[in-house]
Amino acid sequence: MSRGTIPRCLSAERYILHFHRCRLCCQEYEPGPLPEYAATGARLPSPIYDAKPGKPAKRDFVGWTGIVPILYFIEYAIGLKPDAPKNRLTWTLATEKRCGCERFRFNGHVATLIAKPADGQPDAAEVTVESDGEFQLTVHRGGKKRDFNVKEGRNRFLLE
Repeated sequence: MSRGTIPRCLSAERYILHFHRCRLCCQEYEPGPLPEYAATGARLPSPIYDAKPGKPAKRDFVGWTGIVPILYFIEYAIGLKPDAPKNRLTWTLATEKRCGCERFRFNGHVATLIAKPADGQPDAAEVTVESDGEFQLTVHRGGKKRDFNVKEGRNRFLLE
C-alpha cells in the first residue's frame, strides 16, 4: 500500500501508537537519547560512523532511522504535504486545536505555519504563515478547500 492510499486519520492513529510503543521499548532498556544504529555491513573507515554492526553508530544523532517517523508525523499528524515542482504546500487541518510546524523547509523556503481557532468565531480558524519566500498554500479543512498566495514575511488568513 502506497503512502498516498492510507486514510489520513488511520495513519495518524497508527503513527502515534507505533511511536508510543517505540518509546516504551527504548525506555525499558536505556533512558535518554536514541543512538543511530544504521552501521553498514562493510568495514570501511568513515569519519562519521565508526560502529560495528549492532553497535551504536553515533550518539545524539538521528539519521536514516528517524526520517520515516518524522516524515509520517509531518504528513499525517500535522497534515503538511509539499509539492516542490509546483511550489505548492498542501495542509490538511484535521483538528480544531492549535496545530502547526515551525521552520518547515521545502523547495528552498523556510516557513512557520500555525493554525488556531479564530477569536470570537466558533467555526473559524486563523492561519498564520511566516515565510522567507513566496509559494502557493492550499488548505483543506472541514470538507472545504482554500488556496492562498503566501508572500515573503508574515501572512494571516481566515478560514470560515
